[in-house]
Amino acid sequence: VRVTSSSEAPPPLTLTRSCVDKLSSLPDPLHLRLSVDAGGCSGFTYVFQLEDPKLTDPQDDVVVKQDGATAVVDRDSVQ
Repeated sequence: VRVTSSSEAPPPLTLTRSCVDKLSSLPDPLHLRLSVDAGGCSGFTYVFQLEDPKLTDPQDDVVVKQDGATAVVDRDSVQ
C-alpha cells in the first residue's frame, strides 16, 4: 500500500498489485482497513486489519476501490 498526502490528487492511497491479489483471494466480504495511530519510533504506527464492510462509516471513512479490491482509511488518518 502506498499512501499519498491529502494535498495530492485522489485517491489517498494506491494498492500494489501484490496487495490487490492478496485481498482478492480472501473470503468475501472483507476489505483492508488502514489507520495511523500515535506511537512507534517515528511518532506514528500504521495499523492494517481485515474488516467486514458493514463497519465502514461513510461519514468518517474514505473508500478506495482498485481492480476489485477495497481498502478503507478513516479521514483523520488520511491527513
